[in-house]
Amino acid sequence: AEFTELQRIKSDGAGSVEAFTIGSQQMLGIAEFNVGIAAIYKLAGTFPDERFEPWQRVSAPGVGAMTTLTVDRDDGKKQLLLVTASYVTRTTGWRTRSPVFALKEDGTEFERHHDVATVGAHDVEVTSVGSRHFAFFSNDKDERSTHQDSELFEWVGSFPGGRLESRQRLATDGAHAAEFFS
Repeated sequence: AEFTELQRIKSDGAGSVEAFTIGSQQMLGIAEFNVGIAAIYKLAGTFPDERFEPWQRVSAPGVGAMTTLTVDRDDGKKQLLLVTASYVTRTTGWRTRSPVFALKEDGTEFERHHDVATVGAHDVEVTSVGSRHFAFFSNDKDERSTHQDSELFEWVGSFPGGRLESRQRLATDGAHAAEFFS
């Protein structure tokens, strides 16, 4: 058995890809660093003619990575978030603001919810432990040094008022990625 190419998707500086679902719809996110866009695609068609088609392009300056996180809403339903890691931008340099987007209730698009202050965030990973939700940002460097604190955040509150709040800083040297495991 071997892998066979099914589709090529044009991108500009793809730093990472993230597969996720919205309901039963399979989605694919591509962090396009060079243009500061989180490009979201939906899988369309039926096997064997399925293809990813453009769904939404979300402005996320400096985006190098993205992931999704599901949190509780005030009304008891679940809320899908798209969490991005902003590496560096022409405007802010290495001191970036990594956007967190929320899927609109009608499921038609992501909207900016809030930002997380980061320093050259190269990656973001999430995990949930019981009803608690965490995001870890791997901070790579600033204009002077690769010695940066990477940071663990916890989702506090319910949507829409909830936010990612800092819980712990870890001394790192040029952190490019992290992974939760059990």
